[in-house]
Amino acid sequence: MRANHDAEVALPDQATHATHATLLACMTCQTQQSLELSPENSTELVRDGLLRLACPSCRTVTFWHGLQADRRSGSDRRASHHARIQLPIRVRCSLAGSELTELATTITASRHGASFISTHGLCEGTRVQVLMPYSEGDPVQLEMPAKVVRVEPKGGVAEIGIQFLVGAAGQGTAVPNS
Repeated sequence: MRANHDAEVALPDQATHATHATLLACMTCQTQQSLELSPENSTELVRDGLLRLACPSCRTVTFWHGLQADRRSGSDRRASHHARIQLPIRVRCSLAGSELTELATTITASRHGASFISTHGLCEGTRVQVLMPYSEGDPVQLEMPAKVVRVEPKGGVAEIGIQFLVGAAGQGTAVPNS
């Protein structure tokens, strides 16, 4: 059941106040489309993670989310949809000869990876060990191997994207929580 005002929402006009092309996907049918977004739509997508747009395949107004395009082919590299969810996460790695442990909160998460804000200088390709969700009170948790696949500097910090290196849940290593 949809409200009558939904029919009035349309895809952004590519000639009107366009900023830059953004790869979007319909959350109902997974149709992908590269669109020039208005400043208002760009702000809404960044703020909410979603846009309401008319889908040509569904023939109705649906929610659309942004995709990270592959820098080489322009297609989405993610194996599964990332949900905007805040979970406590502990990330460990050896960096410059010393052990680094960072406690953070995820920005997005999926079966195959997650993103979070880091204050440390992690680089693409860095191997890390991840506890997610992290709970200080649990005596033993499942630590998963992962690698950094994306680093986006944001002021004095960076948004880090990690990909889990295990094929299925439960293939991590049980570690004492310290």
